Amino acid sequence: MRVMKAAMLAFVFCCITVPAGAVVITPSDVVLPTSPGGLFSFDLVVKKFPSSFGAKGCTSTVEVSGPGILTFNKTRSAAVSSDPSYWLYQNSGGVVAQETSPGSKKYEFGDGPPDEGILGAKDTIVARYAFNWDGTEGLYSFTFDFENLNENFVFVFVGPPQNYVSYPLKLPQGNWYSDPIVDADKSSFTVAIPEPNALILFVLGGSILLKKRKT
Repeated sequence: MRVMKAAMLAFVFCCITVPAGAVVITPSDVVLPTSPGGLFSFDLVVKKFPSSFGAKGCTSTVEVSGPGILTFNKTRSAAVSSDPSYWLYQNSGGVVAQETSPGSKKYEFGDGPPDEGILGAKDTIVARYAFNWDGTEGLYSFTFDFENLNENFVFVFVGPPQNYVSYPLKLPQGNWYSDPIVDADKSSFTVAIPEPNALILFVLGGSILLKKRKT
């Protein structure tokens, strides 16, 4: 009887703590620009729970806010299309990338038809966002629209016999992030982009320390 009660409690605990279907996205591999016009980019690692379905497609809208301007770089975002780790792999349609309206700082980003995503099953998708920075230092925030999943942020998963499922999405909770990400919540994260000269001095200082260590 005790064993049965323990098993039931464990089952209920799992049902409460592990959602029946969910997608967690984690920003990673943030690349900082070193000069005005330089590239700023980050990857979104998209992990699905449970893993019974394979990933099929991705469309998202992200709003960028900050003291300067980050201009979406479609070419560099699509540069990962030859890497099987990314959802653009083997997608002949390429990237659909556009500002939703002039000056809105909201960018619609997804994979184009006819492939619409990875060919084959995958439990994890990696998507890349790339921007050109205008040289203004400060805090830049990236907010994803989770309000209308069907239009603004959709990850579709397919499994035999071609059952399409769109799971709810979220960013991780807690202090999961690291430098240069300085803040994050359930729908956005903020990156500190330093003044170019300060970044160059930091890199030079690191190289000098490495040289001293070698000698």
